[in-house]
Amino acid sequence: MTDSFLPVDQVERIDKSSTAHVAKNQTMRLLVVRMNNTKPPFDNINARKAFAHAFNYGGFIDEIVKGNAVRDPVPIPSNIWGFPKDIAGYDYDLEKAKDYLKKAAAEGAPVKRAINMHVQQPLEQTVQASQLYQSDLVTLGVDLKLVNDTFANLVSISAKPETTPDMWIHWVSAYYLDPDNWIGQMYDSRYHGTWKASCWYKNPKVDELLTKARFTTEQEVRAPIYEQAAKLIVADSPDIWIYNMVEVCGISNRVQGFKHCPVGSGGEVRWLSASA
Repeated sequence: MTDSFLPVDQVERIDKSSTAHVAKNQTMRLLVVRMNNTKPPFDNINARKAFAHAFNYGGFIDEIVKGNAVRDPVPIPSNIWGFPKDIAGYDYDLEKAKDYLKKAAAEGAPVKRAINMHVQQPLEQTVQASQLYQSDLVTLGVDLKLVNDTFANLVSISAKPETTPDMWIHWVSAYYLDPDNWIGQMYDSRYHGTWKASCWYKNPKVDELLTKARFTTEQEVRAPIYEQAAKLIVADSPDIWIYNMVEVCGISNRVQGFKHCPVGSGGEVRWLSASA
């Protein structure tokens, strides 16, 4: 088996192979562009909304990852309870982005300063997403500079707001199957100093809701709390939520019994067997 971060050309090669095949399963792994809400211009809500409207979600999903993802405009996977189904999120609209940039500039936000966006060089998709984003932002007069980095270093420097990058891009995988794994640990300010909460967002009402949901046991009570928190967070636009990943991995035809596992990244290996 391969891993699930294959470039599209490799997926296509495996798909044409006579000795292997491609398995596709919708996961709960979200791709997120983080914005450091403590650093100008991202301490300004209009600037954040401008950047949210400047990402070409459809182009990236359809053209770069060839449809192997599902648009997800909120920080909860679309295939788990607690996801607010009546929320549209931010669309790709450069005119809206331009208008929000003007509002932010009028409020004193330094929207023309160079913005450093850290990408994970070994993971080609993060580079491709950032290059696509860069090409649109330049039409708005935004100078986005890409910085090659590693996940290990990004985790380290995200421990403090002053060392956290202006922007960076990463996935949030399923470590445990509960909305708290995503929205709770990403936007409850008690988690500041961790890589999951590296946008340094703080909203007392959101903190209250996420704490209430975390310490409530009944799922039917918790679900609407997460939905309410998600709507407040999306309105504040602290980050840019791109997609819910469709996991794509190559599997030898000799391997039988593969079952997708949403936790982590891979399959239930206890079911696997290999023929001679």
